[in-house]
Amino acid sequence: MDYTNYFEIPVSIYKHGKDKLSMADLALRDTSVVEYSGGKYYVTLFFAPLSIMGIVGEVNALLVLSDEGYVPINPVAIDGYYNRSYTIIMDDKYDKRSLKLKITSMPSTVKAELRIFWD
Repeated sequence: MDYTNYFEIPVSIYKHGKDKLSMADLALRDTSVVEYSGGKYYVTLFFAPLSIMGIVGEVNALLVLSDEGYVPINPVAIDGYYNRSYTIIMDDKYDKRSLKLKITSMPSTVKAELRIFWD
């Protein structure tokens, strides 16, 4: 495997339309693993369980806004503190991506914005 196409970059999740971190950011690992292959960027996000007001939950669904609307990303279960990952495929180095997240302890889907810090 050629690891020269792999690197890590900082990421955060913000409230939709606001310059304030989302509560979902508490579950997100602050760096993403990126693979550049075939002219595309594969940005893998890692999530841990989170506790909001004493209620423990997990990000169990992630959807990314595309030309076709919000598209679900398949989760991958992994061992360790960060127990779930999602890989977003991008054609370019986008700084922001609109998301919808479903957290098990919350009754509705949360709209948010993934911010990717390439530099």
